[in-house]
Amino acid sequence: MPTREEYLELWGEDNTVAVPLAEWKSESPAPPESWPEVDLLPIDMSVAFTAYLDGEYDPFHRIEHDSRTYVVLGKVPQEPKSTFFVLSLATGAVHLVNPPDGTPAKLNSSFATFVRFLHRFAEFVTTDDGLATRPARAEELERDLKAIDPAAFDHDDSPWNTAVSFLKTDFQLR
Repeated sequence: MPTREEYLELWGEDNTVAVPLAEWKSESPAPPESWPEVDLLPIDMSVAFTAYLDGEYDPFHRIEHDSRTYVVLGKVPQEPKSTFFVLSLATGAVHLVNPPDGTPAKLNSSFATFVRFLHRFAEFVTTDDGLATRPARAEELERDLKAIDPAAFDHDDSPWNTAVSFLKTDFQLR
């Protein structure tokens, strides 16, 4: 597992936000392995995640759906309709949702695996050396992510399958 210093180095100290992890853990019945070792999220990762909520919600705003509480972590960048990453305090899982009436769809089995996925995506982008090696590296990334959280790839149109497929294209990553 990466250390706090490694997360800060990769994401950038000025590109991270501290999350109230201790508070969430104390409120949640989720098992201990649901929680990451660090209380950080990146503020902006253009290909996968942004904490810029454009005034739609305050950071870590709580929303209710079917009597469950979800915490807004961030949103999918460059989506015409806002799709938010939310943390279920009941389970510790991370979901995608389109409020106000969208049903949360599970993305990662835990907040810990979500943070690891963001870390691996940032490593991928940081070490990108162009199209010649990117498809093979994206295959390696996919294998690594499936080892971390196999359920995140349960169906072909899962967001993580889509993201990895996108990395295999000629899109500029940085």
